[in-house]
Amino acid sequence: MEMVIMEMNRIKYLIKQKRIIIKGHIKEKIEKQHLVDIDVVKSNLEKPKNLIGVEEQVARYKHDKTYKLCFKLSGRKKLIVIITYKKLKNRIYVVTAFITKKKMDRLIKLPKVKR
Repeated sequence: MEMVIMEMNRIKYLIKQKRIIIKGHIKEKIEKQHLVDIDVVKSNLEKPKNLIGVEEQVARYKHDKTYKLCFKLSGRKKLIVIITYKKLKNRIYVVTAFITKKKMDRLIKLPKVKR
């Protein structure tokens, strides 16, 4: 637990230093397929006052850490941003970002109907 807190403090520091990288094809995917404005993603990452959850995920490489960040946009919408922290390059890469709605969350969490 203590290690995760140290990692998150390091990520906050890198975000303040503007060490966030969004590559061209990722930017295009986020804007065109997921219909999320890049400015919304950047503003939520730079000022994480709406951050409601962090979940560590399995990274692809040994020296990387991947996190799922959940930001509250409104009462019904959440912004999910997946980032990868590359320790060797000391940078944060945005992998993807998308918006979920409360209605979809409820459909996923509904219990199975007895027959």
